[in-house]
Order: sequence, then C-alpha cells, then structure tokens
Amino acid sequence: MNKMVGLENSHSPTFSNSLKFDLLAGVVVALIAIPLCLGIALASGAPIISGIVAGIIGGIVVTTLSGSSIAVSGPAAGLAVVCLNTAVTLGSFEALLTAIIIAGAVQLLFAALKLGGIAEFVPNSVIKGMLAGIGCLLIIKQAPYLIGASTEHSYNLSVAMVGVPALVLIFVWEKFVPKKSLLQLLMPAPLLAVLFGVGAVFGLSKMGYELPTGGKYFVQLPLFGSVSELLSALPQPDWSAVSHPMFVQSVIVLAVIASIETLLSIEAGDKIDPYRRSTNTDRELMAQGVGNIASGFLGGLPITAVIVRSSANVYAGARTRTSSFIHGCVILTALMVLPTLFNRIPLAALAAVLMVVGWKLTSFKLLKTEWKEGQNEWVPFLATLVGVVGIDLLIGVLIGVGFGIYSVIKTNFHGAIHTEKLADKTIIHLAKDVSFLNKGELKRVLQGLENGKPVVIDASKSRFIDHDVAESLAEFRQQAQYRGIAVTFVDFERRTLPLVSRKRHHSKKAGVAPTDDRRVAV
Repeated sequence: MNKMVGLENSHSPTFSNSLKFDLLAGVVVALIAIPLCLGIALASGAPIISGIVAGIIGGIVVTTLSGSSIAVSGPAAGLAVVCLNTAVTLGSFEALLTAIIIAGAVQLLFAALKLGGIAEFVPNSVIKGMLAGIGCLLIIKQAPYLIGASTEHSYNLSVAMVGVPALVLIFVWEKFVPKKSLLQLLMPAPLLAVLFGVGAVFGLSKMGYELPTGGKYFVQLPLFGSVSELLSALPQPDWSAVSHPMFVQSVIVLAVIASIETLLSIEAGDKIDPYRRSTNTDRELMAQGVGNIASGFLGGLPITAVIVRSSANVYAGARTRTSSFIHGCVILTALMVLPTLFNRIPLAALAAVLMVVGWKLTSFKLLKTEWKEGQNEWVPFLATLVGVVGIDLLIGVLIGVGFGIYSVIKTNFHGAIHTEKLADKTIIHLAKDVSFLNKGELKRVLQGLENGKPVVIDASKSRFIDHDVAESLAEFRQQAQYRGIAVTFVDFERRTLPLVSRKRHHSKKAGVAPTDDRRVAV
C-alpha cells in the first residue's frame, strides 16, 4: 500500500479510479466505528442508539458537506464526559439534544465568522491536558462496567470474566499484530473485543456462568422493521431546556470543544493524507454544524471529526471522502439488519474498548514527554488534567489556559533581561521583546549595579522595547552620572526613545565618567 501511495502522490484521485479502494476502507472504518459508537453512547450516559445515529450522520451528512478527503466524523470519546455532565446539569438527555442543536448553530456562526483557526488560541499543552483528563475519566467511569460493579456488589464474576479478558485481548492484539497488516485492518481490536464478548457470554452460559439480562449488562437497541419505526423510536429534543440557567454555558462548552477537537483532527488528518490535500477549516466547521443540528433533532450525540477513525481510513487505503460516506451507509445498514446481534453485546466488552481509548489519551509516554518539555509545558498540562478530573472540563481548560498565560508572562519576565558581569564592565543584554512587565526587573538590575563600573546596555537583539522601559533607561542614564557609571547604549540608534538629548552630558563631579551617547538615538 505504501508503494502505491508513493507512486500516485502526484495524481489526483477520482471517483472512478478510487471506488474499489474507498469501498474497502469504508467497510473497515465502519467495523471500527460501530463498537466505538456504542461505547461512547454508554460513556455519555445516553441511549445506545444515539451513538449509532451520530455515526450515521457523521458518515453521510457531514461527509457530503465536508471539504476533507479522508476525515471521518462521528461521536467522539473526548465529548463523552461533556455529554454526561451536560445531561446531568440540564436534567435529561432530551435537554442535551437541544443543546447539541444550538451548539451546531453556533458552529455555523463560527464558520460564517471565519473562525477556522480558533484552535490555535489554545496552547497544545492545555489541549493535551484536556484529552488526558478525559482519558482518566473514561477509565474511572468505565471500570465498574468492566467488572459488573454495582451498589449491591463490588463486582460480578460473570461480567468480570467477559470484561477483563476483553481488555487484555485488545492490548495483546494491538501489541503483536502489525498495525497496517491486512489482519489488523479486517479485524480491528475494538471489533475483536466485541466479538469476543459475545462469544464469551455464550461460552460462560454453557459453563453455568450466566450474565444477568437487561440494560445493566447488555446493549439495548429497540427493534424495528422500517425507517419510520426507527425514527419513531428516537429520543426527541426538549425545548424547555433553553430556559435553564446553565443552558447557554452548556451550549458554548459543546460548541467550542467540538470545534477544537474537529480542527485538531482535521489538521492531523491533513498531515497523514497521502495526497497532501489541505482542508478548508471554515467549510469543515459549517459541515460539523449542520451535522450536529441534524444529530440533535434525530436523537444523536454531538459529532466531531475523529482522528482515530480518520487514521484507520488512511491506513485502509482510502483515497476520497467516498470511503467515509460508505462507512456511514454500512452503519445504517447494520442498524436496520442486525439489531438483534447488537443486543447480544455485553457492556463489559464496550467498557474494555473505552478504557483502552482512555489509556491512550492518558499514556505514561505522554506524561513523560510533557515533563521533558519543561515547566512551561507540563504545568499547564498538569493543571488542566487535574482540573478536568477534579472539577469540570470547562473549568479545567480555563485553569490550564490561565497557567499557560502565566508561564508565558513568567518566561518573558525573567528572560527579557540578561546580565553579564566582566572584569572591566557589566553588559545588560535585552531580549527580542521587552515590555512594561519587565520594568520592575530592569530597575532592580540597574539599582544593583556596582558604582564606578562601566555598563553597556545592549539592544542588538531587540525588536520591541516598551516606552515604559525606555523611560526607565533614560532615568538611569541621568542617575548614572552621580554613581560614577559610564553608560554605553548599543543599537538604539534606530529607536525613538527618550534616552538622551542632542548634547553630551558630562558630570561636574570629579572622577565621574561621562555617558556615551554615540550609539543612542537623538
């Protein structure tokens, strides 16, 4: 496959010459998406069918409007916690549906305002911390499903005998089966875990270990024989939710998080596109907005572009967005033809899938990488992670952004002025940008200079010097005469700064050297 991509990079794929590749890729991605759609609905505290609906709309509606050639959209694990918290805050899943619809309209506004670059305003460390926090919450919230824990029992042996082996199987499969192999493509780990779960339930029943029936342990999809029956079974939005005092905040959180996750996924997807095509991010926001409006009306979860499924799409050989459309059609067909099979899937197997997703979002490798990046990276990262897990997703992100801004200010504050002490003089180096935030540090440095020892203030690397800083330097220039300090200003000649007059200043006091104006703007 890699040879094929390398040879055809320069040729634009068309529908006719790409259909056979897109068809296979669409089926493969659907096999990955179905268990994820079910699991994300479970993690969102939503009806299981809402995840399938979001997958269908992401594949059919969003793909039709999107400008991306390889991105796959659907329900995202990163929004599962947001959905769960929003439904609790607003009082019901139906109220969440209303918030999803309005959030979709807000995304349309983002697109109209050309805000496709909105994700650039959030530091990468904060985004990684948010995803890591979501990963932790996924693990914490899915662990009880994995072992059948409840308020009555710490665990259920039959459930644990399904969930724990399924979890181990995913790790083993992904560890030892090559990622781009045909076996991995046709039997992705999430699908394998689900099939194992179905088989394990059957095998355990033969051994006398029966799983209790009901929605507590199994997927519960309503059975229907036609599209009209399907539509009548879907949850409907509750429009009275708009009067809830937290409704606007919930909408903003959904719209912003969904947009950021989409834009990040699109950026990552463009980088792995074998044809190196570039996606119009404003058009993508428009497509996602329409998709979320449709999903909310039809009882589905919020939709974003998802990098996991997009990556699988590329690895499976997809060439155009036809593959994503086919994946949506396959999910719809499975929903209509195989609802009975869906209802045999144990929730423990889906919990295993989600816990692996959570683990990948919160891996030790990520923590180690952030630590190596230095304090300016790991402090906002850790603050965001702790805030998301301990308080709330939005609050956690805001805390992370606050720490990010603080880190920038701190770096600028301490890195803008560097003092070099030599035997015969002291050199003060100014950084590229010196703002009013550095005025206090500059004054302390100037006050601490040794009387009678020459000083050079070097602005050769500076592009911007704030007026307040310039005034502080001008004041020091006057004071230096009385401290016996000869001052040389380097590379200020192009600046209009209140440093010196046109006349050279000479101290009348004995033993005091004059300041040197030769390299100072006048």
